Amino acid sequence: MGETGAANAPGPYDEEQLFDLKAAPRLVPQTYPGVWPPDSVVVAADRMWKVVDRYGSALAWAQTPPVRLGVCRVRSVLAADRKDSSAVQLNRLAEREKCASIDARAPVLAIGSNAAPAQLRHKFRDRPETLFVPSIRARVRGVAVGYTPFVSQFGYVPATAYPDRDAEAVLAVQFLDDRQLAELDESESPYYRRVWLDAAQGVSVALETGEALAGAYAYVAGGGVLADRAGTPIRMWLPGTDSAAPESGLNQADLMASLHADPEINPPADGAPGDLSGAELTAAIGRCGRLRPDNPFFDLPDEMGSVPRRYGSMLPAGAPDDARAPAPGELAGEM
Repeated sequence: MGETGAANAPGPYDEEQLFDLKAAPRLVPQTYPGVWPPDSVVVAADRMWKVVDRYGSALAWAQTPPVRLGVCRVRSVLAADRKDSSAVQLNRLAEREKCASIDARAPVLAIGSNAAPAQLRHKFRDRPETLFVPSIRARVRGVAVGYTPFVSQFGYVPATAYPDRDAEAVLAVQFLDDRQLAELDESESPYYRRVWLDAAQGVSVALETGEALAGAYAYVAGGGVLADRAGTPIRMWLPGTDSAAPESGLNQADLMASLHADPEINPPADGAPGDLSGAELTAAIGRCGRLRPDNPFFDLPDEMGSVPRRYGSMLPAGAPDDARAPAPGELAGEM
């Protein structure tokens, strides 16, 4: 089927917030986890593409027939390219950009600032290799997103994943090549483990492209999960969700305000709470028991440094035993 025209072209994006390095949570910690795209995208160093279906139409959860990711198409979303409404196959885009194929990449849940293009660009800004990260929205069940019981060196409380059989959230699954995965392993170590989540842990991952993944990696922090006084984990507010809903969780600014206002964590001095450093706040959280120390996800095998599970080697969830992933370009004749 041929490429569709401008009717399905992506609308304007707030590039300053979404893509500008200066908006990275590492530089603006109160904005953690940053601005997440409202669509499935591919993030590069100097541009971004919106992922559409194999015919060039917008993705639509239950309506999009499931296909392998590489045969989906993409369109640029940046203003400089907005007049060009053509769509190219994702496998071909990766080849054109001289990047690893989609099948050679590992699926990783982005539960925190890695889902923000500005943060990705900041993390990889000094790397000689080309930045090219497919970041696909997914409905994830069995995984809740909370906060670690410590403050990072950048001044924000980072995210961590923990099991909750009733949880359902829209998160990004990023498909990383070996070098990108190694870079993230290095940046997350020693505070996190990279673990594999699948049906054995009660986790399901359904991509916006219609495909059900067999599983995905997630970075899970040690030390447990930040909790309220009753020991219940504090949910992180996820960008794009209704912040007024009771179950929406706390954003970074409200979380920091609540921690600094807690008289046990930050006893008033001269009638007013002091301004705690990150190290002081981390120590006070542990001293006051504001955490749930156990996280079954953290007890799973750490796969940092091991040969990664690649998208192309995995059967889609629910596929018959004799099914296999199509080779790159194998479905090109149907496009």
